[in-house]
Amino acid sequence: LSQHCAVVLKGGHADEERANDYLVVSGELQTFSFPRLENVSKHGTGCMFSSSIAAHLALKDTLQESVFAAKTFVFKRLQSQEGGLASF
Repeated sequence: LSQHCAVVLKGGHADEERANDYLVVSGELQTFSFPRLENVSKHGTGCMFSSSIAAHLALKDTLQESVFAAKTFVFKRLQSQEGGLASF
């Protein structure tokens, strides 16, 4: 792997109390942690997350800013339907 490699590891389906995603850049780990939301439709959230990262990178945000913005966007979208199973 290149010394400038970056990987995002999604943790949305893990058995953790919080919904943690991880960004690894050149061997350094950064955690993006939000409360886990229950009773929401999660279908399509991975695509929404990756598209949001790409959009923020196109706007010249840093990779870390882009991942945080995408995580926040998806969380808020899920939060808006908490308690119901509304679809996107």
